Amino acid sequence: MLLAGFGLMATGWEEVRQGTPALLGDSYSGGAGFKATCSIVLVLAAGLVEEAILRAQVQLRIEPVVGALASQLIAGVIFIALHALTGLGFRQLLYLLTLSIVAGVLTSRYRSAIPAALAHSVSNLGIALTILIMRL
Repeated sequence: MLLAGFGLMATGWEEVRQGTPALLGDSYSGGAGFKATCSIVLVLAAGLVEEAILRAQVQLRIEPVVGALASQLIAGVIFIALHALTGLGFRQLLYLLTLSIVAGVLTSRYRSAIPAALAHSVSNLGIALTILIMRL
C-alpha cells in the first residue's frame, strides 16, 4: 500500500480529497455504481496485463541475453514511455518510475511476473478505492 500512497501523492492530495481525478470507468455511460465497478475492474486488469506483457514477455525473455539490470531498464522504459503518451504529468511519471523499479526487482527476484502484477494491481486498487471513497 506504500506504492498506492505514493501514487495518491503523485495524483495530488487536494484533487484526491475532492474526488476529482478521472478514473478509467468514468468514460462509460451509466450510474455511479456502474462507473465505480468498471474503474475497479479496469485498474486490476491493467496491472495484470501490463506486467504480463512487460515483465513476463519482455523482461524475463531478454534477461538471459542482456542481464537483469538491463532487462529491468528496457521493460521500465517501455512502461513509462507508453504511459507518457497518455499525457501524464511529471509527478505521475515519477510514481510510475517507482512502480516500474519495484516491479522489475520483484520479477528478477522471483523469476515470475506474478509478484509484480499483484503489487501493481494492489497499488492501482488502493488509488482507485481512495478516490472513489472521497467522492462519497
